[in-house]
Amino acid sequence: MKILKLLLLLTLCTPFLGKANSEWGPADTIACYNVGPGIEYTKIIYHNKPLIIWYTTIDLTNPHNQVEEVFSRNQVPDPLRWDIAEHYKGNSRPGHQVKVAWNHDFFNYEAGTCIGINISDGQVGYTPWGRSILAITKDKKAEIFAPNFKGQVITADKTVVDIDMFNSSAVYLNGSCIFFNHLNGLQLTAAGKYIKVKPLAKWVVNGPNIPCEILEISDQPLQTSATKCVIFLRETKLNALDGHIKVGEKLEISQKFEASAWGNIPQNIVQGFHGYPSITHDRVLHEGEYNNFENGREFENSSHVMAGISKDKTRLYICLNEMSAQSTPINCVEMANWMLERGAWDIVNFDSGGSAAIAVNEKMLNLPGRGSVRPVQDAMIAVSLAPESKEIDHLSFTKPYISPSTISLTPLSVISYNQYGDIIEENVKDCSYTVVPSELGFVDAEGIFHSSSKGGIGKIIAEKEGKKGEMQITVNIAQDVKTSYSNL
Repeated sequence: MKILKLLLLLTLCTPFLGKANSEWGPADTIACYNVGPGIEYTKIIYHNKPLIIWYTTIDLTNPHNQVEEVFSRNQVPDPLRWDIAEHYKGNSRPGHQVKVAWNHDFFNYEAGTCIGINISDGQVGYTPWGRSILAITKDKKAEIFAPNFKGQVITADKTVVDIDMFNSSAVYLNGSCIFFNHLNGLQLTAAGKYIKVKPLAKWVVNGPNIPCEILEISDQPLQTSATKCVIFLRETKLNALDGHIKVGEKLEISQKFEASAWGNIPQNIVQGFHGYPSITHDRVLHEGEYNNFENGREFENSSHVMAGISKDKTRLYICLNEMSAQSTPINCVEMANWMLERGAWDIVNFDSGGSAAIAVNEKMLNLPGRGSVRPVQDAMIAVSLAPESKEIDHLSFTKPYISPSTISLTPLSVISYNQYGDIIEENVKDCSYTVVPSELGFVDAEGIFHSSSKGGIGKIIAEKEGKKGEMQITVNIAQDVKTSYSNL
């Protein structure tokens, strides 16, 4: 029975002991624990390569978490741009605590925008174009598909005007009908017709049209705000709504995905991340997509951020590797295969190289891929929405499993959680420990496990103030023990 339980644990929480590439050698799980409700953080090192990987799993069925697409300073464009740690801090507030943040952007330096179709709380950031999109719906299901997007203004008398662009760029305006939503970071000055509207429902893509009240119509520039949007008409569409709208009336904004070249298009999308391109589809390398990077960059050794979804669409997997003196780079295909072995089904890539970043506790964890921390236009964040509570519900070790040799010392680390799965305290002190069976060793007052001379399978139980946590252990009998040269 103990062996069966251990095998189950290895299957669920340590998909890091296997090998994605035999040349990498064995993996060492440095940490594997929840950083928030349904948000499991893991750090793995392949010492032989060497290679450092961060792998985060998010259970979307947990009602107390949320995954969001966020723009720097909540505006488009933002030429200054936040780095990932600033995205983490800037989006944290009471009842909305960021737990992990990753870079996402494919950045257009000239325009000052994040290219591709990206959706933040149901609002489109910039261009309707995109190679692929990771979308999350209102009911927290994830899909990856080829986007074919159309935005429209629909009046009460059913006059329809296509939206050419959302928010546009810092350098020039694109299109004859541009919709500026609350993400807009521009001061509008161009000549044309301005229609200020107030949304009367929450934004969503591929759901019901959004009714809007018409507040003002002017030939002079009008500005957006946190609660007001602006429809800007010029050139061929300058007079497209003349005689069809009046102040006080309503119109609708339609945001829809049309037929997709591949993948399933879900309803009621609230978050969307442009992927360039799709790496795997239906659990195989996506022919014509992954191998259609410009200049063969799919085989470029670098640091990468990739996001995958499970077959049942309820889990997200976000993977990042470090590129530094301590960690050699890998290519997209290697990372995708590693993720496929660990639960991912469909995978898209985010911007890589010097942009690749992960932040936990407001701090960057990875060393910069190209020498310095790079600001990014937008980010993916995993958020806890749980009520604040300091009452300890349970304890957990930072590793679910250790496998020391006999007569060795292994430091242990314990975390306390509230009922929602948010961390209350890291490195909990003054725990009492029980080793089962006791013949495997003991844990001292400093939280260090002293293994005995006997091998076997068991567990370590940590307890404090009536709350408990367990860790599985396998003590391996040491063979060919030799005194190290430094101790002679």
